[in-house]
Amino acid sequence: MLHSIADARRWFITGWPPSRAVPSPQHSAFIAQTRESSRRILWAAVAVLMVANGLFWLEDPWAFADFPQLVPILSQGRAAVTGLGALTLMAVWAQPRWAYGIGITSGLVGMAILCHTLGRCGDLTTPWPYFTLPFALVSIGAWAQPWVRTVGLGALGVVQCATFLWTDPSITADPMARIAVGFMSFVLFLCLIFGLMADETRVRGFIAKDELNAERRLLSDRVHEQTQVVTALSRRLGAAREVERAAIARDLHDDVGQSLTAAQLATGLARRRYAQDPTSIHANLALIESSLKHMATQTGHLLKSVRSSIVDERSLNGAIDALVRRTGDVGQVQVHYEGVDTTMECSTDASVAIWRCSQEALTNVLRHASCRKLTVTLSIQGPDVVVDVRDDGVGFDPGQPTQRLGLLGMRERAATLNGSVQVTSQPGETLISVRIPKRATL
Repeated sequence: MLHSIADARRWFITGWPPSRAVPSPQHSAFIAQTRESSRRILWAAVAVLMVANGLFWLEDPWAFADFPQLVPILSQGRAAVTGLGALTLMAVWAQPRWAYGIGITSGLVGMAILCHTLGRCGDLTTPWPYFTLPFALVSIGAWAQPWVRTVGLGALGVVQCATFLWTDPSITADPMARIAVGFMSFVLFLCLIFGLMADETRVRGFIAKDELNAERRLLSDRVHEQTQVVTALSRRLGAAREVERAAIARDLHDDVGQSLTAAQLATGLARRRYAQDPTSIHANLALIESSLKHMATQTGHLLKSVRSSIVDERSLNGAIDALVRRTGDVGQVQVHYEGVDTTMECSTDASVAIWRCSQEALTNVLRHASCRKLTVTLSIQGPDVVVDVRDDGVGFDPGQPTQRLGLLGMRERAATLNGSVQVTSQPGETLISVRIPKRATL
């Protein structure tokens, strides 16, 4: 859209939309594409015209058998046009960078040859001159700056009139001359209008295609980045799963396994003693009972380490409180917790998600924050249950997904329940806020 005379002037000179910077990478790419397409169009147009000219050249003696005086005139014109076409093709082959200018020059010279030849065949009142008009339409095939197209078509009209007048100056005295010149000028004006519209369409189409390609590249980069993040997260989850399995196996071997071995030995000893003295197995039975109680206790601890207690107890407030205190003990951090009882308000799935996100956030704090104070707040805000984890550590850049897989895991967990995770961080203060609908279920 042209909003000022300056916009119109710039568009007329460059042919580029006023809303776009000139020069710009898009403009340079468009000019390079235009040069290449102009070269191809020029080659094709000249080749087609030369073939058509050669075919009609062979047909002229038969077509103009009743006007034999025209055959040598047309032959001379066709020979000149053929020579011009050959020179044009060689020039474009030798200097492809100048195909644009070569095409304009060749078109003007070709129109001069055509008009001079047709002028020798008849004056402006005969049909011959009007055979030049379709060749003006060829100019629409390639893009041109508005000023180049305007000047070029104006020059084309001047060449038409000049060559006719040069052929036979008496044509100007004919009463039909003005009508013929006016008609040809009107056709050239239509060529100008349609040419400018075609030029604008080419530019808009190129810009739209270039922006679409840029969006595709950006989307491809984002997909590749997210694929890398998801792959890294999957690897991390797999590694964490293997670590957890190893820890469970170790606990089973060290605690439950030893208790089972002790119970097995006590059972064998009791059986042997019973064969000798049935009253002597009471001590072995007491040992077996003690081993079984120990196994039950250890198994309970093991299950609690694997399965959050809030799944069964629905005590989100107590579970986070215990988690915060344990974090303070392990990391030697000054902790403060403020919470509310959510037992009657939150679904089990929402409670588990909040607790797991809190666990991940506190783990990240211990690993990366290097903080001295840690504040955790659990609250009910409208339809959501919210947990805020705030520390005074070194901070980090939340936009670095490759090293913040924990945040990605939290966001994925919250998203499954239509929740969200917001992170703001700067040196001295980091806030991780997890918000999940309190009645959400998987």
